[in-house]
Amino acid sequence: MKSPEIPGRFNQLTGLLGGSGATAFSGEAHPALLTAVAELLTNSQGAGLAGLVRTFEQQGLGSIVASWIGTGANQAISPEQLTQVLGAERIQAIASKLGIAPETVTSQLTTVLPQIINHVTPAGSVPHASAVQEALGALAWHYWALRGYGRSIRFSLIDGGSHKGRRS
Repeated sequence: MKSPEIPGRFNQLTGLLGGSGATAFSGEAHPALLTAVAELLTNSQGAGLAGLVRTFEQQGLGSIVASWIGTGANQAISPEQLTQVLGAERIQAIASKLGIAPETVTSQLTTVLPQIINHVTPAGSVPHASAVQEALGALAWHYWALRGYGRSIRFSLIDGGSHKGRRS
């Protein structure tokens, strides 16, 4: 089971998303990339993570996504393979929404998507959609905590919000 590694995985993921620590890119990943990935993994029209896994399998890339879900090492995916799975239209839509080039989206997603899928599948299998949403929420909270908002969020939760809007 992958759960004991959660703090280390959070740090690795938030580093990739431009939090503290080194990034896997020459620059930071786009800050809204986590939101784009969350939409991919929770989109009810595309059946969320389970639907994305089926798409990988239909494109002959099931072993790659299975490695991200399983407890072993994550296999790499190329930008071309990712475009094959997600489709050029979806990549373009994400790029337009983020205001970056489609090539940048695929380049960053080849690193971020495997690690986020790995994070939301700690038991080595595709969880129920609500568990995916919960794991993504925890990741988002950790990401913002590293950006300096964590203390105000914590105080807000502890005292019913009297510190709302303040950064501590």
